[in-house]
Order: sequence, then structure tokens, then C-alpha cells
Amino acid sequence: MSKSSSNTYKIYFILYLAVILELLLVIVERDDAEDDLKKQKSNIEQAFVTFLTGLAQPPEATTRQEVLKIYADADEASGLINKKTFSDTSFYITIRGVHDLETLKNIELIQTLMVPLSGKASREPRPDSIVKRELDLAKDSLNHNYVKIHFDRRFLELDGKDTVLRVPVTINFDRTGFYKFKFDYYLDKLTFVPNANNPDSIKLGNITAAFHIVYNMERFTKLGPKILEGEKNYQPAKLEAIVKELNNQWNRAENILILQIIDSSIPEPERPPKVQVHTP
Repeated sequence: MSKSSSNTYKIYFILYLAVILELLLVIVERDDAEDDLKKQKSNIEQAFVTFLTGLAQPPEATTRQEVLKIYADADEASGLINKKTFSDTSFYITIRGVHDLETLKNIELIQTLMVPLSGKASREPRPDSIVKRELDLAKDSLNHNYVKIHFDRRFLELDGKDTVLRVPVTINFDRTGFYKFKFDYYLDKLTFVPNANNPDSIKLGNITAAFHIVYNMERFTKLGPKILEGEKNYQPAKLEAIVKELNNQWNRAENILILQIIDSSIPEPERPPKVQVHTP
């Protein structure tokens, strides 16, 4: 009886050890899994931050380089356009990489320059380099009332593989010459959670990362010391500089439109001078 009881205890003891070992294995595997998840999360956040603060600009931060040429019937002497044959001209501000209409918060016309031309000069298409140079020296500005931004008519469409947001702009040209229009637009692609004054995370699209990772990047250490995860003892000057840089990179861009309005009317032929004939 005693021998049988002893064997039974041994069996229970072995089973007990087996259960303990199984639990230890589960705990170790769980800890390893948690470590792997933490490591993956850290790698994702680091990759996100590298992309977020990289040198490459967002795709929508593009500027038109060529000078558009538009022909209109105009008075040769004054350069004034014949409005009976030339209506207001429409263009589109195109913003790439925007997948939601509400991402675009506002558009502002911040610069309008004009170099009026008349006579023979108004009929000659000029090289882009000359047009840009003349506009850089220009002092005449066009009244902003000549430009209408149809913010309420913005729409999304596909352009190849890209989603683009287009905003119609109508310009009322009244004379021939060179024109330059500069637009600033403001987006909401990148957000600070809960806000830029006291962020604990940063979000771009569907990706979110802890803000302290951005704050502690080596490129920003010259602005102030690092902080520990979960802390929010940001230095105001450093925080303001980081927020401003990221906003300028992701939430603000510009579009420049340059044109030459060319007189397409056929000038009157030069008449020969009158010859007076004297008769004896």
C-alpha cells in the first residue's frame, strides 16, 4: 500500500512539473511575442519618422515651370483685349496625393504681377526665361478682384495612379502682357494629437507614431534636450520649430502660374508716306 501510494505521488509530482514547465514556456513565448511586437512597433515608428522628416517634399508641393501662352484679339496701340471675342480664362490648381476633399483647408492668392505690353511687343511670343526675368523686376500688380478661386467647386479625380484634387480658378485678363500668380494652399494631411501645443503623437494618413520619437531625433537635439517616453516637458522654442517645419513640409505648399497674353490680331499694314507731286 505504501509502495503504491509512493508511486502515485511520483506520478502527480511529474505531472505537476510538466504543468509548471508548460506555463513557463507560455510565459516566455508571450514575453518574446510582446518583445517582438514592441520591436516591430518601434521599427515602424522609426521608419515613419524617417519618411516624415526626410528631404523629399510631398508630391503636392509642385510648381508649374513653363510659361503658358494665350492668344487674344487686342488693340495694338493700348494692348486692351477685345472682350467680345475673349472671355474670362479658367485654370486648375492641381494638388496631388490628397484623397479627401476636406484635406484642403484653404487657398490664398498671395502675389499678382503684371508687365503690360502693347504694339509690336505684344504680338511676339517671348522665351520663358525672358518672361520670368521681366516679372522678377515687375512693380505693377493686378487687382486681386480679377482672380476668382472657386474653392467650393473643388473635386477629386484620378490622374494615372495618382489621386489629384483640382480647384478651378478664373482670371479676368484685360490687356496683353506677362502675368504671374502665386497661390498658397493649406492642407490637413499631418495632424498632432491631441494638438500642436501639447502633442503626444503625430499622425500622417493612417499611420501614427509617438511624438517624443520626432522630438528626440538627432537633427533636433541642437534645439534642446531629449525627453523620455510619456513626458511632455517640451521646450517651447524647440517644439515650435519642429511643428513649423513639419507643417511647412506637409500642410502647406504653393502653386505658381505664369502666362503671356499675346495679341493675335493682324496689324494694319504700314501705309507708304504721302508723296507730294509738284507740277510746273
